[in-house]
Amino acid sequence: MEQTRAVAYARVSSKEQAEKELSIPAQLKAIRKYCQDKNYKLVAEYLDEGKSAKTADRPAFQKMIALAKKQNRHFDVIIVHKFDRFSRSREDHVVYKALLKKVGVHVYSVTEQTDSETPHGFLLEGMLEVISEFYNMNLASETRKGMVENAKRGYHNGGSPPYGYRVGKIQDSRGNLKSVWVLGPEEEVSTVRRIFDLYVRQNRGYKSIVNILNSENTPSPTGKTWSFSTIWTILHNDVYIGRRTWNKHDYVNFGKKKKPQKEWIVVADAHPPIIDRDTFNAVAAKGQERSPLGGAYQPTGPSLYILRGMLKCPMCGVNMVTGANSRKNRGHTRYYHCGTYHRKGSKACKRNSVIKYKIEAAVLNCLTREFSLLSFPGSIEDEIRRYMDYQNREITFQLARIDDDIKHLNRRIEIARKEKTSYGTKYVAQYIKEMEGEIEKLTRERSEVDELKTSSNLTDEQLQYIRDRLKDFAQRIKIEPTDIQHSLLKLYINSIVYDQFSDNYKMAYHIGIPKESSAGSLIVLEKTMYFTLD
Repeated sequence: MEQTRAVAYARVSSKEQAEKELSIPAQLKAIRKYCQDKNYKLVAEYLDEGKSAKTADRPAFQKMIALAKKQNRHFDVIIVHKFDRFSRSREDHVVYKALLKKVGVHVYSVTEQTDSETPHGFLLEGMLEVISEFYNMNLASETRKGMVENAKRGYHNGGSPPYGYRVGKIQDSRGNLKSVWVLGPEEEVSTVRRIFDLYVRQNRGYKSIVNILNSENTPSPTGKTWSFSTIWTILHNDVYIGRRTWNKHDYVNFGKKKKPQKEWIVVADAHPPIIDRDTFNAVAAKGQERSPLGGAYQPTGPSLYILRGMLKCPMCGVNMVTGANSRKNRGHTRYYHCGTYHRKGSKACKRNSVIKYKIEAAVLNCLTREFSLLSFPGSIEDEIRRYMDYQNREITFQLARIDDDIKHLNRRIEIARKEKTSYGTKYVAQYIKEMEGEIEKLTRERSEVDELKTSSNLTDEQLQYIRDRLKDFAQRIKIEPTDIQHSLLKLYINSIVYDQFSDNYKMAYHIGIPKESSAGSLIVLEKTMYFTLD
């Protein structure tokens, strides 16, 4: 009878790392013994360290599920220490177990042995899953209650303190140790006070303050160079007047979002202030003086800069940002310049500016000419064939190596079968079985590598689709409004950067076609072009 092939799945969340009975080694030890007792062949182990089971977004878990769905998967069952290692979400548990069952893969628990194929086992397993989810929800609720009480009393609930502060310990009225913010190193405290002084009393702007601090090599909160956004954050953070705000952001639902202000927990005088209230309030007044709009960007229409997000700095690789010089006699000269220089000043990178109309005209002329040529019959086919051949070259080498290995093993098997009588039937049979196992493994590997190979055999409809798109681009790109021009360029351009060695601009672009089985596009051509400014 063929031996059942099993994989182990083990997981710990960060809070459970220190608990010996839930550690990864302890889980694996129990799983290995279980497989040995059941005469299962353990072929792989998938581990997620520091990952919560409240969500299925776990790298090793997702890799295991993806392999389980393949026809040539290398395992039949998944073994976990407890069902809550697989998932603590009842919904995820049901969905993924149903998916696995559909493809013939079962999930077994070492410590909660049930038979989900029987009514009794199905009920028991469901009860264990619900109890696990209840435990998780109840624990989260109790933890939050404690954090809310801590916040209302001005205590620290975790995370890094802001620049100028550190975490200290005090005893509450019950003798329990609590974390609070205390003043940090004197050089940080002095830097915060100086930033407020430069802005409020010396009338310096954000960029000027950045240049001053970076030119003096003053350490920033990250240990790197100061930036425009860091200065803004410090000047507008009421933590520096001793105010503590908790529950301001929602980190659970789709990223970091601000919660309604009524849900915030705000405590005044929660820690020693660095700045007095008059100075802090003067920041807002200064901002209003500098800009009636309070410094906020107010778009007045589509951006005039069509290469935003595509043009890169030749020194640091960051996106170039936009700007304009005001010249009384000749009006405004618009340009692109380095985003790092814009945010962090000349200490971090050079300006590396380029005049807007020159670079944009050169890009449009270059792409229009290129796409017009590619639209001719036979041109795009040749380019795609060369590109695909180059992309598949390494894959072709891998397939050839695997094929040679398989041929070599088949020759060894053939020789062994001829020599069976000379060396003994049992020994040779075992030898042949091992070689056949190697061939099976190489065949699976070949199948996986072959899936990566991209075909250059596009249909006539697909080629015509590409030609039509390129013709449409060439006809429209110079006459559309700037927002449409930007959208059209983003469909093709990966990056544009000045190449100092050739003294030319280098533009990388791609062409894709819609995928038949899923959303998105399939890249069929990638190319780099060089051009100069007129």
